[in-house]
Amino acid sequence: MQGPDLPKLFLDVLTPDSRALLVFFTKCSIPCLRHDLDMARNKNMTAEYRQVSPEMKCPVLRYGNIVIDDAIDIMKFFCIKAHQIDESHRIGDLYDLANQMEIRQINSTLEKYKRFCASVLGSTYNQLKIPLSPLTSNNVYLFTATEVEQMKVFLSLFEKEFLKKEQLANHTSVAFLIDPDILTIADIYIICDLANLRLLGIELQRFPLVYTYISRYFSDSVFMSAHSQFLLFCETKANTIDQNFALKEVNKKLEERNSQRQEKRLAN
Repeated sequence: MQGPDLPKLFLDVLTPDSRALLVFFTKCSIPCLRHDLDMARNKNMTAEYRQVSPEMKCPVLRYGNIVIDDAIDIMKFFCIKAHQIDESHRIGDLYDLANQMEIRQINSTLEKYKRFCASVLGSTYNQLKIPLSPLTSNNVYLFTATEVEQMKVFLSLFEKEFLKKEQLANHTSVAFLIDPDILTIADIYIICDLANLRLLGIELQRFPLVYTYISRYFSDSVFMSAHSQFLLFCETKANTIDQNFALKEVNKKLEERNSQRQEKRLAN
């Protein structure tokens, strides 16, 4: 594939689905054109992008006359295409059409995961999918203490529902979700979702199976490269939150002091 025949990805690396596609395309050595979007600040929205995705979805694939706006469907599309060309192609290993039992397990796991997120997190899950900028005061992730606790419940239940039960006693070796030794598109998609929880400042070490599962991926240079800008975003946001929290604490103490002075004046 060359020039106009190359698939084109419209991405925003601050969305987990876009990062999943970066991992997928890099690991599978699929050549592609890339257009980076800034969904939070409505930038880089070219006429081509608006034509391809009038609803301004992200990520989106354009490949000739084919347009796909779902990360899982994009990965499946290329796995199937690779399988049609060469049944032994390694892209197909991520969604192996020669193994129908594995395909059913992958599809079942992804469907179960989406139902699980909707059931446990509700709209909070969709909020984590939205890319927001730490540089703009009105574009900051705002989660209540209740929602953060909800995320912790989500992680605890995720360990029980998705990570291998026989490994609950061994926090040092978490296998892939479908087969202990096989990476699938289900792993790529879900791990990029879980990485977004860094935005909430939750100490993932408190959830040893999840932490080990994530760490296994982030020891991989491809995953690290795809998440580099996101991790920088997390660090910047954390500093912003710390500064805002400190300022709120100062203002709170000043208000308390002024209130005490006012009470003394009224008492006198």
